[in-house]
Amino acid sequence: SAAGKAPKPTDAQLEAFVKAHASEFSTPQYRGLTYAEATPDQVVDQISVTDKHLHNQYELDIDKYKVPEKRDIEQITFPDEKTAEAASAKIAAGNSFDDIAKSRGLKTSDIQLGELQESDLGGARGKAAFALKLNDISKPVKGTFGWVIMKVTKITPGTSKTFDEVKDTIKKKVMQTLAVNKITDMVNAFEDAMAGGDTLVEAAKKAKMKIVQIKAVDKDGMTPAGTK
Repeated sequence: SAAGKAPKPTDAQLEAFVKAHASEFSTPQYRGLTYAEATPDQVVDQISVTDKHLHNQYELDIDKYKVPEKRDIEQITFPDEKTAEAASAKIAAGNSFDDIAKSRGLKTSDIQLGELQESDLGGARGKAAFALKLNDISKPVKGTFGWVIMKVTKITPGTSKTFDEVKDTIKKKVMQTLAVNKITDMVNAFEDAMAGGDTLVEAAKKAKMKIVQIKAVDKDGMTPAGTK
Protein backbone atom coordinates (compact mmCIF):
# COMPACT_ATOMS: atom_id res chain seq x y z
CA SER A 1 0.00 0.00 0.00
CA ALA A 2 2.94 2.32 0.67
CA ALA A 3 3.99 1.92 -2.94
CA GLY A 4 0.81 3.39 -4.18
CA LYS A 5 -1.11 2.23 -7.23
CA ALA A 6 1.05 0.41 -9.77
CA PRO A 7 0.78 1.78 -13.27
CA LYS A 8 -0.85 -0.37 -15.91
CA PRO A 9 1.82 -1.98 -18.17
CA THR A 10 1.79 -1.13 -21.83
CA ASP A 11 1.46 -3.73 -24.57
CA ALA A 12 5.12 -3.19 -25.43
CA GLN A 13 6.15 -3.94 -21.85
CA LEU A 14 4.02 -7.07 -21.79
CA GLU A 15 5.45 -8.28 -25.07
CA ALA A 16 9.01 -7.67 -23.80
CA PHE A 17 8.25 -9.57 -20.60
CA VAL A 18 6.80 -12.56 -22.44
CA LYS A 19 9.78 -12.57 -24.79
CA ALA A 20 12.21 -12.52 -21.87
CA HIS A 21 10.35 -15.33 -20.09
CA ALA A 22 9.27 -17.39 -23.07
CA SER A 23 9.72 -20.75 -21.28
CA GLU A 24 7.10 -19.75 -18.71
CA PHE A 25 4.49 -19.10 -21.38
CA SER A 26 5.05 -22.04 -23.74
CA THR A 27 5.25 -25.79 -23.75
CA PRO A 28 7.75 -27.87 -25.75
CA GLN A 29 6.75 -29.58 -28.95
CA TYR A 30 5.85 -33.23 -28.43
CA ARG A 31 5.86 -35.94 -31.05
CA GLY A 32 4.36 -39.39 -31.10
CA LEU A 33 6.57 -41.96 -32.78
CA THR A 34 6.99 -45.58 -33.69
CA TYR A 35 10.36 -47.28 -34.14
CA ALA A 36 11.68 -50.76 -34.79
CA GLU A 37 14.73 -52.16 -33.01
CA ALA A 38 16.90 -55.25 -33.10
CA THR A 39 19.11 -56.03 -30.08
CA PRO A 40 21.22 -59.04 -29.02
CA ASP A 41 18.70 -59.87 -26.28
CA GLN A 42 16.01 -60.38 -28.93
CA VAL A 43 17.99 -62.93 -30.92
CA VAL A 44 19.92 -64.82 -28.22
CA ASP A 45 17.25 -67.54 -28.07
CA GLN A 46 17.68 -68.12 -31.81
CA ILE A 47 21.40 -68.85 -31.48
CA SER A 48 22.92 -72.23 -30.63
CA VAL A 49 26.64 -72.85 -30.14
CA THR A 50 28.21 -76.32 -30.09
CA ASP A 51 31.37 -77.40 -28.25
CA LYS A 52 32.99 -77.98 -31.64
CA HIS A 53 32.33 -74.35 -32.54
CA LEU A 54 33.89 -73.25 -29.25
CA HIS A 55 36.92 -75.51 -29.71
CA ASN A 56 37.47 -74.02 -33.16
CA GLN A 57 37.39 -70.50 -31.70
CA TYR A 58 39.81 -71.59 -28.97
CA GLU A 59 42.29 -72.78 -31.59
CA LEU A 60 41.88 -69.54 -33.56
CA ASP A 61 42.68 -67.52 -30.42
CA ILE A 62 45.31 -69.92 -29.08
CA ASP A 63 47.96 -67.17 -28.94
CA LYS A 64 45.83 -65.41 -26.31
CA TYR A 65 45.60 -68.48 -24.10
CA LYS A 66 49.04 -70.05 -24.53
CA VAL A 67 51.76 -67.43 -24.15
CA PRO A 68 55.31 -68.83 -24.27
CA GLU A 69 58.02 -67.96 -21.75
CA LYS A 70 60.12 -64.96 -22.74
CA ARG A 71 63.64 -63.97 -21.72
CA ASP A 72 65.80 -60.89 -21.93
CA ILE A 73 69.10 -62.11 -23.37
CA GLU A 74 72.54 -60.61 -23.87
CA GLN A 75 74.88 -62.17 -26.42
CA ILE A 76 78.55 -61.86 -27.35
CA THR A 77 79.54 -63.18 -30.78
CA PHE A 78 82.97 -64.67 -31.55
CA PRO A 79 84.52 -65.44 -34.94
CA ASP A 80 85.36 -69.06 -34.09
CA GLU A 81 84.96 -71.75 -31.44
CA LYS A 82 88.51 -71.34 -30.11
CA THR A 83 88.01 -67.64 -29.28
CA ALA A 84 84.65 -68.40 -27.69
CA GLU A 85 86.14 -71.17 -25.56
CA ALA A 86 88.91 -68.84 -24.38
CA ALA A 87 86.35 -66.25 -23.34
CA SER A 88 84.30 -68.89 -21.56
CA ALA A 89 87.40 -69.97 -19.63
CA LYS A 90 87.98 -66.36 -18.52
CA ILE A 91 84.41 -66.17 -17.24
CA ALA A 92 84.93 -69.42 -15.34
CA ALA A 93 88.06 -67.88 -13.84
CA GLY A 94 86.18 -64.87 -12.49
CA ASN A 95 85.81 -62.39 -15.34
CA SER A 96 82.32 -60.95 -15.79
CA PHE A 97 80.20 -61.15 -18.93
CA ASP A 98 80.52 -57.36 -19.28
CA ASP A 99 84.31 -57.61 -18.99
CA ILE A 100 84.40 -59.96 -21.98
CA ALA A 101 82.11 -57.64 -23.95
CA LYS A 102 84.32 -54.62 -23.20
CA SER A 103 87.45 -56.52 -24.19
CA ARG A 104 85.85 -57.03 -27.60
CA GLY A 105 84.98 -53.33 -27.89
CA LEU A 106 81.27 -53.85 -27.37
CA LYS A 107 78.87 -51.52 -25.54
CA THR A 108 75.91 -52.71 -23.45
CA SER A 109 73.51 -51.81 -26.27
CA ASP A 110 75.58 -53.95 -28.68
CA ILE A 111 75.02 -57.17 -26.74
CA GLN A 112 71.35 -56.78 -25.81
CA LEU A 113 68.99 -58.90 -27.91
CA GLY A 114 65.88 -57.77 -26.03
CA GLU A 115 62.93 -59.92 -24.93
CA LEU A 116 62.69 -63.12 -26.97
CA GLN A 117 60.93 -66.45 -26.93
CA GLU A 118 62.74 -69.69 -27.74
CA SER A 119 61.45 -69.84 -31.30
CA ASP A 120 62.94 -66.41 -32.00
CA LEU A 121 66.42 -67.83 -31.46
CA GLY A 122 65.74 -71.30 -32.80
CA GLY A 123 68.00 -74.37 -32.86
CA ALA A 124 70.94 -74.73 -30.51
CA ARG A 125 70.90 -71.10 -29.41
CA GLY A 126 67.27 -71.28 -28.33
CA LYS A 127 67.72 -74.52 -26.41
CA ALA A 128 70.84 -73.25 -24.69
CA ALA A 129 69.39 -69.88 -23.72
CA PHE A 130 66.16 -71.34 -22.35
CA ALA A 131 68.00 -74.00 -20.34
CA LEU A 132 69.80 -71.32 -18.30
CA LYS A 133 68.73 -69.92 -14.94
CA LEU A 134 68.45 -66.20 -14.32
CA ASN A 135 71.83 -64.45 -14.69
CA ASP A 136 73.50 -67.70 -15.79
CA ILE A 137 75.98 -67.60 -18.68
CA SER A 138 76.00 -70.24 -21.40
CA LYS A 139 78.91 -72.24 -22.74
CA PRO A 140 79.90 -71.41 -26.33
CA VAL A 141 77.12 -72.22 -28.81
CA LYS A 142 77.28 -72.34 -32.62
CA GLY A 143 75.25 -69.47 -34.00
CA THR A 144 74.30 -68.28 -37.47
CA PHE A 145 77.23 -65.89 -37.81
CA GLY A 146 79.82 -67.53 -35.58
CA TRP A 147 80.00 -68.75 -32.01
CA VAL A 148 78.13 -67.05 -29.15
CA ILE A 149 78.02 -66.87 -25.38
CA MET A 150 74.68 -65.77 -23.87
CA LYS A 151 73.43 -64.43 -20.56
CA VAL A 152 69.85 -64.36 -19.29
CA THR A 153 69.02 -61.09 -17.49
CA LYS A 154 65.26 -61.50 -17.06
CA ILE A 155 62.72 -64.32 -17.27
CA THR A 156 59.02 -63.71 -17.95
CA PRO A 157 57.09 -66.95 -17.30
CA GLY A 158 54.68 -68.15 -19.95
CA THR A 159 50.98 -68.63 -19.31
CA SER A 160 48.63 -71.35 -20.42
CA LYS A 161 44.87 -71.57 -20.09
CA THR A 162 42.99 -74.73 -20.97
CA PHE A 163 39.83 -74.81 -23.04
CA ASP A 164 37.72 -75.52 -19.95
CA GLU A 165 39.19 -72.49 -18.15
CA VAL A 166 38.18 -70.07 -20.90
CA LYS A 167 35.13 -71.87 -22.30
CA ASP A 168 32.62 -69.41 -20.81
CA THR A 169 34.57 -66.41 -22.10
CA ILE A 170 34.78 -67.92 -25.58
CA LYS A 171 31.07 -68.77 -25.57
CA LYS A 172 30.17 -65.18 -24.69
CA LYS A 173 32.37 -63.88 -27.52
CA VAL A 174 30.94 -66.35 -30.05
CA MET A 175 27.37 -65.60 -28.98
CA GLN A 176 27.97 -61.87 -29.42
CA THR A 177 29.42 -62.42 -32.90
CA LEU A 178 26.51 -64.62 -33.97
CA ALA A 179 24.02 -62.15 -32.48
CA VAL A 180 25.53 -59.30 -34.50
CA ASN A 181 25.32 -61.44 -37.65
CA LYS A 182 21.71 -62.30 -36.89
CA ILE A 183 20.84 -58.64 -36.30
CA THR A 184 22.50 -57.72 -39.60
CA ASP A 185 20.26 -60.26 -41.34
CA MET A 186 17.20 -58.77 -39.64
CA VAL A 187 18.11 -55.23 -40.66
CA ASN A 188 18.70 -56.32 -44.24
CA ALA A 189 15.30 -58.02 -44.30
CA PHE A 190 13.71 -54.88 -42.85
CA GLU A 191 15.31 -52.64 -45.49
CA ASP A 192 14.27 -55.01 -48.28
CA ALA A 193 10.67 -54.93 -47.04
CA MET A 194 10.68 -51.11 -46.83
CA ALA A 195 12.14 -50.91 -50.32
CA GLY A 196 9.28 -53.16 -51.44
CA GLY A 197 6.69 -50.67 -50.20
CA ASP A 198 5.89 -51.98 -46.71
CA THR A 199 5.26 -49.57 -43.86
CA LEU A 200 7.71 -49.44 -40.99
CA VAL A 201 5.47 -51.66 -38.86
CA GLU A 202 4.90 -54.16 -41.67
CA ALA A 203 8.60 -54.33 -42.47
CA ALA A 204 9.52 -54.76 -38.78
CA LYS A 205 7.07 -57.64 -38.40
CA LYS A 206 8.50 -59.41 -41.45
CA ALA A 207 12.04 -58.93 -40.10
CA LYS A 208 10.92 -60.08 -36.62
CA MET A 209 12.09 -56.81 -35.09
CA LYS A 210 10.59 -55.31 -31.94
CA ILE A 211 8.13 -52.48 -32.51
CA VAL A 212 8.10 -49.68 -29.93
CA GLN A 213 5.48 -46.91 -29.76
CA ILE A 214 5.85 -43.68 -27.80
CA LYS A 215 2.78 -41.48 -27.46
CA ALA A 216 4.53 -38.17 -26.80
CA VAL A 217 8.13 -37.09 -26.28
CA ASP A 218 9.99 -33.77 -26.56
CA LYS A 219 13.42 -33.19 -28.13
CA ASP A 220 15.10 -33.88 -24.76
CA GLY A 221 13.42 -37.27 -24.38
CA MET A 222 10.88 -36.13 -21.77
CA THR A 223 7.17 -36.96 -21.64
CA PRO A 224 4.46 -34.37 -20.93
CA ALA A 225 4.45 -35.70 -17.36
CA GLY A 226 8.11 -34.75 -16.98
CA THR A 227 9.51 -38.27 -16.95
CA LYS A 228 12.16 -39.64 -19.30
